Amino acid sequence: DTAGLELRGEYDPGIAYDWGFSMPNFVSFTYTNAELANDTTASDPESIFSGGQEGNKMPYIPEYQFSVGTGIEIDRQWGVFLIGKFVDDVFTTASNTTQQQNPDGDPDARFGKLDAHFIVDVSAYYRLTENVKLLGGVHNLLDEEYTASRLPHGPRPGKPQFAYLGLEIDF
Repeated sequence: DTAGLELRGEYDPGIAYDWGFSMPNFVSFTYTNAELANDTTASDPESIFSGGQEGNKMPYIPEYQFSVGTGIEIDRQWGVFLIGKFVDDVFTTASNTTQQQNPDGDPDARFGKLDAHFIVDVSAYYRLTENVKLLGGVHNLLDEEYTASRLPHGPRPGKPQFAYLGLEIDF
């Protein structure tokens, strides 16, 4: 059973107060309640649904997510943006255990929990012509170390700090 609520608000004081530039801001919030409606029937101890009981949280679905962002744009010529995103901790199996072992008691790195994390991204663009835009940015600006998954065979790291540069051409 899954139910949730998603809210998003946007406000641009640059436009509202006629500052001569845009300063877009947003905030978004997602709440998701995803629970097992029944005990699971998975008999394979390696299944992430093995050991799930009615009322347990669904694997890999965070209860809370939150994003906030701001930026500045001048005459659609250039812009800089900063965005932060929080993702709540999640269980990686329907058994909702923090132990790294399957329901048979055997060690299994796919079982356990992923910790909450907060990632900050920055991006910018400069319009070279009406149809050509130079863009770039840095994902995970603060180089936050986090575990993104435990599938297929154990812990997988989240994306490390990553810089990019590109050219966007509109035809």
